[in-house]
Amino acid sequence: MGMKPYLMGFALIVALVVVGCGQGTYPLDIFYEMHYQQTFKSHEPPRMAGVEGAVPVDWVPAPKSTSFNTGEHLFNVNCSMCHGPGAKGDGPVLAKMMKEYDYKPAVDPDLTSPGVVGMQKKGMMGFMISGVVVMPSFKKLLTPQEMELIAEYIVSLQ
Repeated sequence: MGMKPYLMGFALIVALVVVGCGQGTYPLDIFYEMHYQQTFKSHEPPRMAGVEGAVPVDWVPAPKSTSFNTGEHLFNVNCSMCHGPGAKGDGPVLAKMMKEYDYKPAVDPDLTSPGVVGMQKKGMMGFMISGVVVMPSFKKLLTPQEMELIAEYIVSLQ
């Protein structure tokens, strides 16, 4: 019994060092990642440089959300799923949340109601920037100009 526990302990320490100090996630690096191996890289096609002058110098980036920058289009893409196509608060997503999840809106989702009409454009933009309960903030999704176009469209519906 004298040497057996010591040998078992030594074997355990050696096994832990081998497993803990390996390069990959496996105890032995037999499942080497192929795309790092030179034999795999030799099967890749040669990399070619791009054509000089292929990208125009005065390229103008597209707007953040869409290329159709009308208030109606932006409203339909971003708002109508909850507020409905006529902004009456009858969108399919809001209806599902109210029916299946027993959600009760904290603020009237009907954007043509008297309470919302009194907010005017600035108040509506404030709600778009900050969000309300389940309505997300749109400050990273839409530019201020796009939010203003949506607010103008909502005012035109009222």
